[in-house]
Amino acid sequence: MSETARARANAEQLRGSNPAVSAFVSASAGSGKTKLLTDRLLRLMLDGAEPQRIQCLTFTKAAAAEMALRLQRKLGRWVTLDDAELDLALRDIGLLGTEELRGTARALFARVLDLRGRQHRDGVGERLIGEAAAHRLGEHAPLARALGADAADL
Repeated sequence: MSETARARANAEQLRGSNPAVSAFVSASAGSGKTKLLTDRLLRLMLDGAEPQRIQCLTFTKAAAAEMALRLQRKLGRWVTLDDAELDLALRDIGLLGTEELRGTARALFARVLDLRGRQHRDGVGERLIGEAAAHRLGEHAPLARALGADAADL
C-alpha cells in the first residue's frame, strides 16, 4: 500500500472512530475494522458514556473476544504511560490530551475491569448475536440496504 493510500485509510479510520458521526464500515479482513471499532468505544467512554451502557454486537465469539482483548490491552497500557506518552496515544485516536482526559483515560481500566467482574459474578457475560438473527437485523436496515450493504456487512 502506498503511503498516500495508507494516509487516506488512516484518516478515514480516524473519522470513523468519532462517535459523534454516523459511520458505515464495510471492509475486507485485516483492513482495520476492529481497530476502528475499538477506538470508537474508547472515544465513547472518554466522552462520558458509561461502559455498562454500551452494547456491542458481533457475529462471532472470536470477534467479541478480540475486541475485548484489544480494549483491555489499550486501557492497561494507558495506566502505565507517562503524561507525554498518553497524550500521544490519545492523539492517535483523535483526541487532545488534557489533565482531565488523562485522568479519565487512566481510570477507565479499573472501571472496565470492575464491570467485567460484576457481569461475570451476576451471570451476565458478553452477548453474541447469532448469524441468523444478524441477517434478520439486516432485513430491517433499509438505509444500509439502500447503500448497498449486505446483511453480513452490518
